[in-house]
Amino acid sequence: MKNNKSMMNLAISNLFLVFLGVGLVVPVLPQLKEEMNFSGTTMGMMISIFAIAQLIASPIAGITILVAGLAKANPFDVAKRTFLPMVVAVILLAIFMR
Repeated sequence: MKNNKSMMNLAISNLFLVFLGVGLVVPVLPQLKEEMNFSGTTMGMMISIFAIAQLIASPIAGITILVAGLAKANPFDVAKRTFLPMVVAVILLAIFMR
């Protein structure tokens, strides 16, 4: 029972951090647009990058948590063990997708 409560607290704190980050960035965007002479398209891209990063990271995080649960291991240990291969794969994808 304690494990479920700690997981719920982790999920709620994650949502809080996400909304806090968006709430800190969005009010500053009009001033940033004026000072740096950005177009509306550029500003839209800046906001959508966060959503794209979540779209890419969510399946990876989900699989990592699934594997950790099946192996009865800590998800952070699994992420630490697979960090370097993931970085290499992302770099290779960036190189070969051009």
